[in-house]
Amino acid sequence: AEDGIRDYKVTGVQTCALPIWTSAGLAVQPAISMKDAANKIYTWPNVLDVVVSRNGLRICGSCSRDDNLGNHRMGFTWSSGAFASVLPQTGDVDSEAMATSADGSVIVGTSFNSSGSGSAMKWVGSGGVGVKIALPASAPATSPPYPCAISDDGTTVGINVWSSGGGRAFRWKTGQATATELVAPSGRPAMQIEGMTRDGLIFFGECGVVNGWSTISRRAVKWSGATYAPTVLAGIDGRDD
Repeated sequence: AEDGIRDYKVTGVQTCALPIWTSAGLAVQPAISMKDAANKIYTWPNVLDVVVSRNGLRICGSCSRDDNLGNHRMGFTWSSGAFASVLPQTGDVDSEAMATSADGSVIVGTSFNSSGSGSAMKWVGSGGVGVKIALPASAPATSPPYPCAISDDGTTVGINVWSSGGGRAFRWKTGQATATELVAPSGRPAMQIEGMTRDGLIFFGECGVVNGWSTISRRAVKWSGATYAPTVLAGIDGRDD
């Protein structure tokens, strides 16, 4: 879906449009008009990252606008030709929608406060105000969490949080009061989730050694089994920052 985004000219202003292909053909959406966290309607001209549900019936992502208050981001959802806001939690100012379940009924992403930190969130597919996914007290508090993967049924979520001590990875399942931190492989404490299997039983990503704000000696890793134990995949190297 991200490859579908392209630069688009609207009345001489460079912006970023969202081309949408349906059975009716191609429609290019040059800007999105929807409400922000204060319930005011704005035009959001810059479409950012976009993901599509497995059944192809829902699109979610993020868009941005610039005004005299600075740059703002707002998550959105699209289905059957209609856009809706994916709103930040009360008191926050921005949001991003990052992943969706197979049928588009569940969306996960981040709600950001004015200082740039934030909370992991879950929304229903039609948008509106979401529900916070709580992280344990051990999670870095100064960096926003990024829910990056979700199972097909929307009940299992993978969440990354970055800090100067390296990436941390968490998993959350419906019914949990707080997310659970995944165990880092021995000697490679920095880690991040890249995805999961459709049933949510296996997470996969990368792990490595902390070097300042960078991660070196990266290796591919999977977390599986009843305790989601980590397994470094021999012979599969990651990239170094």
